[in-house]
Amino acid sequence: MSFEKENIPSGVGGNMADVKKSGYLKKLKTMRKKFFVLRGESSTGPARLEYYDNEKKFRTGSLTKRTIYLRSCFNINRKSDGKNKCALALYTRDDCFAMVADDEETLSEWLQALLEQQQAGLDGAPVPAFGKCLSSQLSTYGKLWWKPKGLGSSKNLSGNYRLCLTSTTINLVKMNCENEDWEFSVSQITSNVGMCCMCNTCI
Repeated sequence: MSFEKENIPSGVGGNMADVKKSGYLKKLKTMRKKFFVLRGESSTGPARLEYYDNEKKFRTGSLTKRTIYLRSCFNINRKSDGKNKCALALYTRDDCFAMVADDEETLSEWLQALLEQQQAGLDGAPVPAFGKCLSSQLSTYGKLWWKPKGLGSSKNLSGNYRLCLTSTTINLVKMNCENEDWEFSVSQITSNVGMCCMCNTCI
């Protein structure tokens, strides 16, 4: 089941009842400004981030350019980018959507608001298999291709995975697949250093 959809109508006049934050940010991929709207969970749907070409299109009820449900994100965090110091990203199973703020204060405000709505949206709901990565402040993310040998063979780990590395665990989230997620403790990994030879990483 995908939590990410395209072209969802905002409602006539731009429904503001569940809007928690809005404003202009740049898409990292194109560096073009878009109008972003953060919605909290309500009768209109789960907590989500939408964006439009501009504020006018939002106010007049145009279709969103994209909507990302926060529950589908296994982490929302700052993104390391050599050219843009004020970047943040929403990591989903199959994608990494990144935005750039004009300054550190704006970045911090958006990051805090996104994390608050993500956690509120999970309150009382089933946590995704990769839930332990949620909002971790000591995490590294990337993608890797696991070779079908050694641990990869015994655990049937071959294929493309997203990697979430925290101070205590390594979580593997299989891309394009809902039910093949794995978690290893750091002690498990350090006791099998040969594991590093079984995967090609691309952080």
